[in-house]
Amino acid sequence: MNATILFPFINFDLVHIGELDPFFAARNPETWLYELEVVQQPFRARMCGFGDKDRRTISPAPIVKLVVKNHQGELITPSKLNYSFFVVHVALWKADVFEQPMVVGHPHPVSTPVDPDQLITNNLIGTKVASPYLLYDLLGLQGIFFIFSDLSIRTDGIFKLFFSLIDIDNRRKVINNGDKSSDVLTIAYSQNFEVYPAKIFPGMIETTALTRWFAGQGIKIPVRNSSLSRRNVSHKQSRKI
Repeated sequence: MNATILFPFINFDLVHIGELDPFFAARNPETWLYELEVVQQPFRARMCGFGDKDRRTISPAPIVKLVVKNHQGELITPSKLNYSFFVVHVALWKADVFEQPMVVGHPHPVSTPVDPDQLITNNLIGTKVASPYLLYDLLGLQGIFFIFSDLSIRTDGIFKLFFSLIDIDNRRKVINNGDKSSDVLTIAYSQNFEVYPAKIFPGMIETTALTRWFAGQGIKIPVRNSSLSRRNVSHKQSRKI
């Protein structure tokens, strides 16, 4: 039985993992099973508050890999996949509760009259839908990856990310009552991570090997200069002495 899952501004039809419509199955003798593997977990972030100028992204950038298998558990190579219509959507969830803190109240002076609709804003901001990239991993193997390098969180707390693999190819949709819907093929959660207030934020972590590897393949993803970071730290320490 299909269930419906709601995202901000988008309704997706949630199907069982690996359940495919007849058009797709006709092109493939076996039903394929889809998995999302979070190959680079979020570790920490600094809350960005409710302004739009001081954006601090999650560190490191979350990276998700698409894994496809047949019924025998054999991996399907990227060359056999038509992944051009696949996207991954990310949402923010509380760490230990199945609740989406997608919106939060916007603080404002009590004496200032404000439209109630303006008091609600998204807690997770940035680019929440990622397109696929065909890249080589650290072992030199090709894979399909989705990279989230532009995510920020307004409030502090312990959170996790909820990823959904979505097929947006309308040619492969089962149309019920004339309504076309996008299929969520599988989901995955990240590990829990902490978002800190500015005063106690321990800083961004060093750029990971995977981040540098993907940046070397032309992906636009923030890369920190380690030597520059160390000089900045030394300069700050010298000023305190």
